[in-house]
Amino acid sequence: MIILGNLLIGLGKLISFFISIANILVFASVVMSWVSADPRNGLVQFVRGVTEPLYYRIRKYVPTVGMLDLSPIILIAALMFIDQLIANSLITQGELFLRESLSFNK
Repeated sequence: MIILGNLLIGLGKLISFFISIANILVFASVVMSWVSADPRNGLVQFVRGVTEPLYYRIRKYVPTVGMLDLSPIILIAALMFIDQLIANSLITQGELFLRESLSFNK
């Protein structure tokens, strides 16, 4: 059970790390849209290449409100939900497995 607990904790933290990176990329994408970043810049192309496919899927279902694009807000909310639901649940379950196995060995 100790191995399973550590595995779940590691997996939860890994998922949480990737969600944090995705949040940073979404925030960078929003800032770049405000400042009209050079579209030929490699960093701009990378950030837009990662975020635009996700925005596209959201934009199919949620229209823009005037000039306000809600897709980054919805994406960040979805990422936060996934982080709370999946990553934190895995970490909590892993900690429970560790506690159970450590108390069982006493």
